Amino acid sequence: MHSFMKRTYIKDLQPGTRVAGSFVLRGKQLDSFVSKEGSYLTCQLGDKTGEIKAILWDGGPQVYSQVEEGSPVWAEGQVGAYRGSPQIVLDTLRKALDGEYDPGDFLPTGKVDPEAVFEQLKEVVATIGNPHLQRLLRHILGNEEVATAFVQAPGAKGMHHAYLGGLIEHTWNVVRICEQMARIYPLDRDLLLTGAILHDMGKLHEYVWDVAIDMSDEGRLLGHIVMADGMLCRAIDDLEGFPAELKLRLRHLLVSHHGQYEWGSPRRPKTPEACVLHQADLMDAEVFKFVAAAKRSGTKGWSPYDRTLNRMLYLGREDG
Repeated sequence: MHSFMKRTYIKDLQPGTRVAGSFVLRGKQLDSFVSKEGSYLTCQLGDKTGEIKAILWDGGPQVYSQVEEGSPVWAEGQVGAYRGSPQIVLDTLRKALDGEYDPGDFLPTGKVDPEAVFEQLKEVVATIGNPHLQRLLRHILGNEEVATAFVQAPGAKGMHHAYLGGLIEHTWNVVRICEQMARIYPLDRDLLLTGAILHDMGKLHEYVWDVAIDMSDEGRLLGHIVMADGMLCRAIDDLEGFPAELKLRLRHLLVSHHGQYEWGSPRRPKTPEACVLHQADLMDAEVFKFVAAAKRSGTKGWSPYDRTLNRMLYLGREDG
């Protein structure tokens, strides 16, 4: 069975390597031949270690109609190089059969234990002094379906925390930043930390993750901010006696946490707590991208130009 074959991951592929294995199809297109009639297939194949371009010269149109983006495929071919980057010249590309792939090979994971982080979040919930907010958090996080998804969900499809467990890792970072800010400024700590814990809960339904991280139909049509507000309102409706003013202030935290209209925020922050939550969310996302870019570079001095950050990074000197 193919499932028992030793797997070679994309990060380890070198020119000259023979490939026969399963990947996620992350993109496909048909391009016309320059010197003859017809078209060939180019595609992006992925696993949890990265992506690689692949090309199929023969039978492109037929294969194009038989394989679906976001689905597992079986690929066979030879790794070569094109313009300095590895590329697979394919002999075979088809749908992967049951037993030919392990979903765990396709989805990246973080270095943080999401189950342990979830327990730490519950410890924070226990420190919330406002009984209405603590009851709300226990009601939401105590839902088995929510808890299961929360420790699995990615933080994004790309950009930052785009791996299994990324959402709860990002949430935990935002909570800790907000905790520190509440020690410096005269803020409503209970409200701020509740907003920090719940701010991205819409991503539990915005994304789907089985063999690839993608957006759900609901996610594409509504987005996680609108979805989080809906989840919050439904949860509060389950609780008797939740103050209307507190509900309004908490909803504002969620709908304003992206900070600017052009970043998809329905409203800009209009309370001190909303300002802090937005900045904490932005800080974690931005610092993540800087750290990831520095790690990708792996060199001292100046990094290569990073398209995500639109700049080069200075990484110090050996004698520094």
